[in-house]
Amino acid sequence: MKYLLLFLIIFTPLVQANCVPHGCFGVEVEKLYIKASGMVYIATSGDETLMDCSAVSGVYSTLSPTDPGINRIYSTLLAAQMAGKKVSVRTVNSSNVCQISYVTIDKQ
Repeated sequence: MKYLLLFLIIFTPLVQANCVPHGCFGVEVEKLYIKASGMVYIATSGDETLMDCSAVSGVYSTLSPTDPGINRIYSTLLAAQMAGKKVSVRTVNSSNVCQISYVTIDKQ
C-alpha cells in the first residue's frame, strides 16, 4: 500500500491537461464566451500559450460564426462543460486567433 501511495504522489503531477503546438488535449472547458457578433471564445484548463497560434488574450481559442460545424462544435463544448468532461481541442496551425479545427470528447 505504501508503494502505491508513493507511486501516486510521484506520478500524479505528470498526468495533467496538456497543450502542444497544435491544440490542447485532456482539458476541461473553463469558460465559453459568446459575443453578440456570434464569435465564440473558449478557455480551457490547459496553457494555451504553448500552442503555435495566437490565443486571444493569451487564453482563448475561437470559433467564428462562419466556421463550418460551429453549432456542433459549440454543442459538444457546452455539453462537456456542463457534464464536467474533458475534451481535446485541435486548432489550425499558426492561425492568428487559434481557430478551432475540431474537438473530441471521450468517455471517462
